[in-house]
Amino acid sequence: MPTVQKFIEAVNTLFDPKPDNSSKKEAQAWIKSMQESPDAWDISASVLKSCSEPKVVFLAAQTMRTKIKYDFYEFPKDSYSLLRESLFELIRKHKHGPTLGQLACAIADLIIYMPHWETPLSYCIDKLGHDRETLPCLLEIIYNLTEELLSDSLRITTRRLADITVELKQYGDDVLQLLGSCLGISDLHKKVLSVYSSWLEFGAFKNDSLLSSQIFFAPIEALATDHLFDEGVSCVCNLIYASDDSSLFAGVISALLPRVMNLIHDYHKAVSEDDKFRQEGYVKIFTELGVSYLDLILASSDGKCAIQVILECSQNTHFHVSELTFRFWNRFVDELRNRPPADGSLVAFGAYLDYYLLVLLKNIRLSNSHTLDCVLGESEDFAYFRQQAGDLLYSLARLLGWSKPLHVFYEELKKTLRLGQMLEVEASLYSLASIARLCPAEEAVILPELTGTVAQLLSAEDMSAVKSSSLYLLGELGIWLTSHPGYLAFMFSLCCRYITDNQLAPAAADAVYSICTSDPPALIPCIDSLVHCLSNIAQNFVALSFERRMKCYRAVGCVLSRTGGPNSPEFLFKITSMLVHPVLARINALTRTPQPPDCRPLQDSFDSLSMFFDDLRLEEPEYVSSILQVAQSLWPGLLQSLHVYQASDYDVEKWTRCVKYMLRAVGRKGAVFLPDLTNAVVSVYEHHHHSSLLYMAAVTVEIFGRVEECRNGLLSLTLRLCESTMQYLVKQEGNIYDSHYLLVEDYFHLLTRCAGEMTAVFLPSRIASEGFRFAVTGLQGYHKNSFQAAIDYIRQFLRPLKAPQQGDINLKTSINNILLENGQHLVFMLVQCVSGSVPQSCLPHVSSLLYELLNYCRSDPAIVGVEVFKRWLLDVFSAVPGGALPDSAREEFLGLLTATTPQLIEDYVFELSYRFVGRNQLIA
Repeated sequence: MPTVQKFIEAVNTLFDPKPDNSSKKEAQAWIKSMQESPDAWDISASVLKSCSEPKVVFLAAQTMRTKIKYDFYEFPKDSYSLLRESLFELIRKHKHGPTLGQLACAIADLIIYMPHWETPLSYCIDKLGHDRETLPCLLEIIYNLTEELLSDSLRITTRRLADITVELKQYGDDVLQLLGSCLGISDLHKKVLSVYSSWLEFGAFKNDSLLSSQIFFAPIEALATDHLFDEGVSCVCNLIYASDDSSLFAGVISALLPRVMNLIHDYHKAVSEDDKFRQEGYVKIFTELGVSYLDLILASSDGKCAIQVILECSQNTHFHVSELTFRFWNRFVDELRNRPPADGSLVAFGAYLDYYLLVLLKNIRLSNSHTLDCVLGESEDFAYFRQQAGDLLYSLARLLGWSKPLHVFYEELKKTLRLGQMLEVEASLYSLASIARLCPAEEAVILPELTGTVAQLLSAEDMSAVKSSSLYLLGELGIWLTSHPGYLAFMFSLCCRYITDNQLAPAAADAVYSICTSDPPALIPCIDSLVHCLSNIAQNFVALSFERRMKCYRAVGCVLSRTGGPNSPEFLFKITSMLVHPVLARINALTRTPQPPDCRPLQDSFDSLSMFFDDLRLEEPEYVSSILQVAQSLWPGLLQSLHVYQASDYDVEKWTRCVKYMLRAVGRKGAVFLPDLTNAVVSVYEHHHHSSLLYMAAVTVEIFGRVEECRNGLLSLTLRLCESTMQYLVKQEGNIYDSHYLLVEDYFHLLTRCAGEMTAVFLPSRIASEGFRFAVTGLQGYHKNSFQAAIDYIRQFLRPLKAPQQGDINLKTSINNILLENGQHLVFMLVQCVSGSVPQSCLPHVSSLLYELLNYCRSDPAIVGVEVFKRWLLDVFSAVPGGALPDSAREEFLGLLTATTPQLIEDYVFELSYRFVGRNQLIA
C-alpha cells in the first residue's frame, strides 16, 4: 500500500544522480502507479502539509493537480468544500516557487469542475486579495483559469465550457480593478501583464471598462522596460486582437491606434542600435495591427499610414524580422482579391503592392554568408524564408496580373546583369520562377526573350547559385516550354546536361522532372536527350546521389507511361532495361557480399525501383509485356536479396515496397511471380515476423484476388501467414494490440483485403471467423492504428449481411451465426470503448460500426434483431469498468436504436462517453 514515506523515498531516488537506471525506473513506475490510485489524494495532501523538500513538494503538488484534472470523479462529492479549503491553506503555505503554479492550476481546475461553486472568483479575491503576501497566489489562479479554458485538455462537456465561460466573463471589471491596484507593486508587474494578456485573449473585457481602467495603456508603457518588453508585446498584440470589432470597441481603437502608431519611432531606434529582439517585438505589434484592423484600414483615409509602417518593417535587413510581416501581406492580398473591382481598393492601394514587389525581390537576395544549399532549399532557415516569399509573390501576381511582376522582375534581371551584380540576378531568377509556372499564355509575351537569357546564363555563367535558379526557372516554365516545341528541345537538353554535375544535379533533376510531368507526350521529340541523360545515370550509378536518380527515374516513368515510347514496345524495353539494370547490378553485388542490416545502398536501390515502377503505369498489353520482361529479369535478384537480408526489418520493408510497385506496373500478368513470392514470403515470415510481409500479402490479394485461378493460392498464403502470426502473438506478454500494433494492424489489413476481394472464398474459412473474434477482442487496444484496423475488418466481415442476392443466403447465414455467438462481446467492447478505454478520437469509428450494425439488424428479420441488440446493450451497461451507467443516461442512450443517420449515432456515442464514470469522464 502506498505511503507518504515511500513516496518521499521514490522521489529522492528519482532525482538522485547516484542510483542506477534500474532504481530510477522502479521509482518512476511506483510514482506513476501511486498517482493513478485513489491513495494519491491523501498522500499528496499529507506531503504538501508536512514536507519541506522542494522536489518532493513540487511532485506532490503536481500529483494533486493531475488528480483533480483527470480523476476528479474519485473524490467524494460531499467533500468538495473540504478539498477547496485544503487547497487554499496549501497555496498560502507554498506561495513561492514552482509549487505555487501547480497548486494555482489545481484550484483553477477545481473552479471549472465544480458547477455548484457559486461566485468562485469573488471567493478567491476575498480569500487572497487583501494580503500583499497572497496576491501572487491570486494572480496565478486568475491566470491559470483562462489558460486552462483556452486549452483543449479539460474533461468537461461543451455545455459546461460555455457556462463557465459566460460566468467568468462577468468578472471582467473585477479583474481589471484588481490588476490596476497591483500595478504599483513592481515585483508583480510581469505577472499582472501576463494575466491581462490572457484575459484579453479570453475576451472578458468590454470597451468602456478597458478605457476607464488604470491598466489600459500599461502594456505600451511596459515596452520601455527591458525585462517587461516581451510581456508588453504579447499584451499589446492581444489588446489589438481583442478589439478587432470596431462596432464594439470604437473607443478602444480610437485611443489605442495613435499610441501604437507612435511606436514607429521606437522601432527606428531599435534599428539604429541593431537591437533585433526589440525590432521583432515592434514588428509583431504592427503586423497584428494590420491584420486585426484591416477592414478599418481599408475603409479609412488614414489607413495608408498603417500600411506605410508595415511596408517599412518589411524592408528590415534581418529576414527573420521581415518574415513576420508575411502574415499581414497574405491577409491583405486575399482581402483585396475577394473584393469586387468596383470597390476601388486595389486602385487605392496598388502602389503599395507594386513597391512591395521590389521589397520582396530585395529580401530574397542571397548574401555572401548564404550557401548554394539555400538555393536548393536543403538547409538553413533562409531557404524556408525564400519559399514563403515565393508563395507570396505568386499570390501578388494573381492579384495584380501576371504581366506586371513578370516585366518588373525581368527588367531587374537585365539591369543587374548589365552591371554584373550576380546575387541580384539570382534573386530576379528566383522571383520569376515563383510566378512563371501557371502564367497564362496571353500574359507571357516576355518568356521567349527570357528563355534566351536563361540559356546564356547556363552556358556562360560560373556562379552555381545563378545556374541553379536558372534551372529552377526552366522547370517552372515546363507548361510553356511543352507548348512551344521550338524552345523545348534545346532547353530540355540544357537541363539534362547538368544531371551529373555535383552541385547542380538536384536542380537539374527537378527541372527535368517538372518539364516531363507538364505534358509527357510533348517530350517525344526530346527522347534522345532523355536517353543520353539515362545513359549518364547508368554509367555513374554508384557515384550519383539517390535523390537525383529518383527525380530522373520518375521523370522517365511519367513520360513512358503517357507515351509508351516514341516507336515501339521494344524501345520501351530498351529504356526500362537501361534504367533498372544498374540497380540490379548493385543489388546483386550487395547480395554476393552481404552488408550489415539496414543497408542504405540496398534500400536506395529498392527505392529507385519503387519510384520508377510507381510512375510507370501502362495499360496497353504490348507495353505491359515489355515491362514484364524487365521485371522477370529483376526477379531472381530480388528474391535472393530477400533471403540474404531477411533479418533486417527496414530492408524487408523497402523490399516489399519495391515488389508492390513492380506488381502494380505489370498488373495481372504478374501472376507468374505468385508461386515464388508465396514460398519466399512464408519462408522468411516463419523466422522473422515482419509486418511488412503481411502488407505485401495484402497488396498481392488486392491485385490478384479477383483472378479466379489465383484465389486458392492466395487463400493458402493468407492461411499460413495468419496462423504463423497468431502462434507468434500468443507467446508475447502484455497487451499485444499495443506492443505489436504494426503486426496487428497489417494482420487485419490482410484479412480486410481478403474479405473484400475474395468474399465468397475467404469468409466461410476458419481463418476469417478466428480473425473476427480476434478483432473484437482487439477493440480494447489503446493504439489507434491497430484499433482502426480491427474496426475496418469487422465492418468488412459483416458487409455481406446487406447483400440482397439470394445466392448469398448461405454466406449470410454463416456470418449471422458468428455474429450471434460474438455479438454481445462485440457490443460490450464497443461500450467499453465509449467508456474511456480508447481515446475520444476513435469514437467516430465506433459510432460508424454501431450504425452499420443497427442497419443490418433493421434490414433483415433473419439477422440479429433490434430487440436482441437492445438486450445486449442493457446487459453490458452495468458491466463496464468504472461503475454502472445511471438509469436516466441509460434510457437516453437507448434512443440510438431509433436513430436513422450516422450523425445521430455519433451524437449518442459522445453523450454516453461524457456520462460514463471513468478516467475520461467529462464534467457536465
